[in-house]
Amino acid sequence: MLAGSPAENRTWALVNESMVCRYCEEFATYLPKHYSVPEDALEFFRVHWVADQDHTQRAAQVVKSFAKSPQEQNRVRLIAKHAVRFKIAKFDGIYREYS
Repeated sequence: MLAGSPAENRTWALVNESMVCRYCEEFATYLPKHYSVPEDALEFFRVHWVADQDHTQRAAQVVKSFAKSPQEQNRVRLIAKHAVRFKIAKFDGIYREYS
């Protein structure tokens, strides 16, 4: 169950989708170039690269529509800051485990 306002809830999606879009773009571009990953193994990254651009735009629109007050806007900024830290920590953990 989600807790918080629509803007707060969509802030998590905005952060997640925009970061996924970015790393999928980089993986789809550089894995075949530098690691000889075959094109057919890149489908996940290519699909998410495109789909998450749309998801990012939709989440941003919800945040914009609902975060009207200064208090709500500050809350959205705080949530975004935490969401970015959480996502980066996830990737740091994956790197530590498998590198």
